[in-house]
Amino acid sequence: MNNPIRQSKSCHEEGTIDMVAFKQRLVERVRAEGGRRGVGHWSTRRKMILTTLTAVVLSGCIMVSSFPSIASWFSTLTDPTLLDSGVTSAAKEGYSVNVDASVSDNNITLHIVDVLADSTQLVVSYYVERDGGRFADYLHGDLSVMDATSRTLTNRFSKWQRDVQSEYGYLTFDLPESPQKLTLQLHINKIQIPATGNKSYQYLYGKWDIRIPIDISDSKSATKHVAIPQNTDFTIPQGDSFALQQITFSPSMTRFEFDGTTQRILSIDYIIKDGDGNIILLYNANSKHNNMLSYAPQPQQQAKIHSNKYFISMDPLQQGREYAFQANGIWIVEPVHFAFPIDRGALQQKPLEKKYEETTFQVKRFALEKDPDNQKAYTAKLQVHADRITHPYIGLRKWELVDDEGNHYLMDAHPETPLGLRQTGEDGFYELNQSIVFRNLPKDSNTKQFTLVLSSFPHYYKLNWSIPFTVPTK
Repeated sequence: MNNPIRQSKSCHEEGTIDMVAFKQRLVERVRAEGGRRGVGHWSTRRKMILTTLTAVVLSGCIMVSSFPSIASWFSTLTDPTLLDSGVTSAAKEGYSVNVDASVSDNNITLHIVDVLADSTQLVVSYYVERDGGRFADYLHGDLSVMDATSRTLTNRFSKWQRDVQSEYGYLTFDLPESPQKLTLQLHINKIQIPATGNKSYQYLYGKWDIRIPIDISDSKSATKHVAIPQNTDFTIPQGDSFALQQITFSPSMTRFEFDGTTQRILSIDYIIKDGDGNIILLYNANSKHNNMLSYAPQPQQQAKIHSNKYFISMDPLQQGREYAFQANGIWIVEPVHFAFPIDRGALQQKPLEKKYEETTFQVKRFALEKDPDNQKAYTAKLQVHADRITHPYIGLRKWELVDDEGNHYLMDAHPETPLGLRQTGEDGFYELNQSIVFRNLPKDSNTKQFTLVLSSFPHYYKLNWSIPFTVPTK
């Protein structure tokens, strides 16, 4: 298959996933894995174990965040047809470019096959040739898209996907700007492959560098923009602003583009209605019953340094038709100082409790152990429980432990300390059961008093935006 993007079926052409069977397989896999894996990045995207994985199943389309163990985990559970229908239709309309570039090191060859050259995104197909076969292994290194002056537009991919039948991998790069001439630059220093035994994966090390020039002038000519009147500004209580600036209609997607003076926007609750008032898409970060149809929307902050652009992207809407974008609320990460003193004597009798807003936190366990790798240091292990968590916020990985001398210790973010969020029921709240590890505490830690501190938390603000628009025709 010389044009995997063009020839691949979209997930919408193939049909939807049997969600009951999928969730059952997911539960069985979670139990088998013993809860060893956690969730890391949202690109991608521009991304808790069961709750988060279930949340990214979007009406039959599987969108995998760029966290390697989760990505490889998903590939064993999903149907092979992954690409959004907007990507495959744009490729079939001629917006994909054959590349056929390759580079070899240590008897391993990385092949870049073709690229969807769209004005809003690049989708790159590749495979790894090793051990006499072809594999869609996960790539690690520096991956970036630059303009003609070598200015970096983005230095990360927002989405990684794998076709488990053909063994092609797909990398998606969101483009905050669309100059006609681009360069895709890959500096790969390790390749992640499945492992045997207790480990889920292992690495192959080497150097695989590729530079690929890309011309998106055809897609740029076919792209239309609709500017939004400046009546959608929202001012955050801290003084930052956030506004919808324009809607972009490219061959592969419809994209809502936001500007803001803050980098703390977490997500947006919104509805898209057609001209008859019918809801065709609904996104609510806390709802278990999102009617997302065939779309895969995710608000995404751009990777460009000092940029505060956010996108909501979806498959192309029908040309010439009227729609309305209705924003109902916005989630913002705000600085807090939630300090939870650890009374080890009282903890021996019962769990410690302290409330922050509507959430009651409990410390169920606090243990100091000598570090096996450093006999002069201690490791602190805590078990934290909370109910009525309002948003699956990854910042809950940013606890600090502070001793009575004012020394701060950051929690260990190793995947063996999973976030442990699960949705509790129809009310949309989450329950937290979190194992937290702090390393390299001093040898006199047994005599110290400690406080557990959380420095940021998501808060919800209502919006009342209703923005009508018409999709331009070619």
